[in-house]
Amino acid sequence: MTSVLLCWFVKPKTTAAKAALIAVVFIINNVALIYGLTEFWGERFHVYLVVSILQGFMFYAGLITAVVALLVYPLFRRKSHPILLRALFVMIYIAIVSLAIFNAYSPEVHRLTVTTAKPLDKPMKIALVSDTHLEMVWQSADKKMVSLIDAQHPDVVVIAGDIMTIPLHTIIRICMSSYQAKGTAWRLCDFRQSRLFRL
Repeated sequence: MTSVLLCWFVKPKTTAAKAALIAVVFIINNVALIYGLTEFWGERFHVYLVVSILQGFMFYAGLITAVVALLVYPLFRRKSHPILLRALFVMIYIAIVSLAIFNAYSPEVHRLTVTTAKPLDKPMKIALVSDTHLEMVWQSADKKMVSLIDAQHPDVVVIAGDIMTIPLHTIIRICMSSYQAKGTAWRLCDFRQSRLFRL
């Protein structure tokens, strides 16, 4: 799929150039896969996930571009403009990737009422937080998430899982290194300063 889209986008002039493009895509995908599988569900596996996700977004951008071309050109009885289509493809791809990044760093609050047969003195408000991936978000996103939790005034905060993606031994290595804790290392090491861990 990636090879087909890139061949359409780049328009290689010769069969050799087309074969080289396909070979490059094949090599990149398989290198990412082999590299990722050397530490399954660890840091290296995320390289393969990112490569796969970006190629999936490419497929959606290509599909949307094809639908637009099939609807717009016959409707207005215009000839196809390959350069405009390629520009549209790039813009759609950038928009999809940007939207994905925005959603990843913009936590949302969903409210759900649950009833139970067990007697309670008063209704209990539980804040359920999931997939925080603290080592992958900016400090400002951490603060925004904590502010959202605070705004709900929960009685209990439950972190369901995926607090951090990287393995424990990596966290220890980062925290125990002599490098001054900044950025990711600060968020992982200085738990006393993190309001999320004090909720």
